[in-house]
Amino acid sequence: GDLLSGPVSIRTLYNSLLTFLNSHMDFVAFGWLTGMMIFLLRMTGAYLYSRRLKFHCVYEVDETWKKRLEALRSRMKINRRIKLLESAKVRIPSVIGFLKPVILIPVGALLQIPADQLEAVLVHELAHIYRKDYLINLLQVFVETLFFYHPVVWWLSSRIRADREF
Repeated sequence: GDLLSGPVSIRTLYNSLLTFLNSHMDFVAFGWLTGMMIFLLRMTGAYLYSRRLKFHCVYEVDETWKKRLEALRSRMKINRRIKLLESAKVRIPSVIGFLKPVILIPVGALLQIPADQLEAVLVHELAHIYRKDYLINLLQVFVETLFFYHPVVWWLSSRIRADREF
């Protein structure tokens, strides 16, 4: 027969699933709360790690690069003060923070990467600040925490992260 009226119809499976979930709701709720707590801890750990990156093993850049960043920031019409630091802890350039953003670049990058390429990297990082990507990321992490169990949320989240980088 068809799917709705055959020996094992979708409706029968759906009703069986609802009956099972209703009779085990305390376990379902406990599992969801446990998962959510784990993801809240993960989120807290990531926040604390990013704060640590911002303040530990970082070094001031020379005035030339401070002025270049300032010129790029001004050209992009970003009104926030942004600090540029070298970091012994990062392997790729990163923006940390949203109230007082800091661009971290790996130690030695200023000497190893040609100036025009490094400016392009800084423009890329400034674009994250300009677009307020931290708000999107915060919303994503919140949704991932609430719906940690849903594979579509993880797939969509990975696509959004990849698109933000482009």
